[in-house]
Amino acid sequence: MKWLKPVALSALGAALFYAFVTVAPVVRAGVACSVPFVFVNGQPADANQVNSNFNSLVSCFSSAAGAGVNTDITALNALTTPITPAQGGTQYFWGGTSTGSANAYVVTTVTPTSGFSLSAGVIVTFISNFANTPAAAGTVTLNVNGSGAKPIGRQTRIASGIAASQNLVGGELLGTNSVVQVQYTGTTWLIVNGDVSRIGEVMDYGAAGCPTGWLEANGAAFSTTNFSDLNAVLGSTWTAGTLPDLRGRLVAGRDSGGSGRITAAGGNFDGTVVGNTGGGQNQTLTIAQLPIFSNSFSLNSSNIVQQQGGSFSGTTEFTVSASGDTAPTLTGVGRQWGVITPNTTVSFGSGNAHTILSPAGIVTKCVKL
Repeated sequence: MKWLKPVALSALGAALFYAFVTVAPVVRAGVACSVPFVFVNGQPADANQVNSNFNSLVSCFSSAAGAGVNTDITALNALTTPITPAQGGTQYFWGGTSTGSANAYVVTTVTPTSGFSLSAGVIVTFISNFANTPAAAGTVTLNVNGSGAKPIGRQTRIASGIAASQNLVGGELLGTNSVVQVQYTGTTWLIVNGDVSRIGEVMDYGAAGCPTGWLEANGAAFSTTNFSDLNAVLGSTWTAGTLPDLRGRLVAGRDSGGSGRITAAGGNFDGTVVGNTGGGQNQTLTIAQLPIFSNSFSLNSSNIVQQQGGSFSGTTEFTVSASGDTAPTLTGVGRQWGVITPNTTVSFGSGNAHTILSPAGIVTKCVKL
């Protein structure tokens, strides 16, 4: 069996040489390899043991950096194929200032320059070069690194939580110096650093007109195509396809609990239904609405009946005559008369309306699109 010894030693030498030129650099990178047999100086080793050790090293090396599978790699400077987000690569990219035009944005180059692929989860941050304007759903787009124009959407609030919408209404991308961050959902670039809007919200605005993304609540018709989200929320509450008309109106909360504060039976309108309107700023009292009051009359030395307190409208006094008026009867000291039936109608007051408007301040009522 001594003739195997040179062969074994020769194979062992080859393995050690291979380990020296190959294993040592990998070990320095943190790759830990092991072999099933330990060779001892002066003792023979058979070919099976040498081959087993050799195969173990080859298997270990196959999991090193060259194969792309290793948890101990500390530098990737020599990579020629970028790591995708699914493989643990970055999903964040910086796009600089966009080009293109309003509602059609283009990001030509992203940083890092390699590793970008249009896939769900990728996040791109850029500065918009134009402010977007109201447009039909899906027509505001972004093209990153030549991956094709994809619609830009926004997040909106609905009754059940948060919903994604492709309908931008203007003002989401504000133009110069406006930093926008979008995340690709697989079909849409979704704005993730913008306000989560509550569609149909009514806001008090301290200036004439409304900011971009809002319309004045003036009862005007709106595009149910461009503003499909608003149309879905309002429905026919304020007449289909029209904004609430809050011009010159004070807004009251819906009487959902039936408090009876605003009711048709009370001479107003049904306050339990959103969209109902009524009331007024002036009122003219009817006789039935006048408070109960009493009055007395007296006869002066010229046989003229006078009202005690207040005055008649028009002629302030008239003469009692036997042929025209029922003679009054004296009822007390000071020539007070208890019964008097003139043949002339006597009216009081002017009939002018009076204001029922409380002190108020004027703002612009705006509806979120």
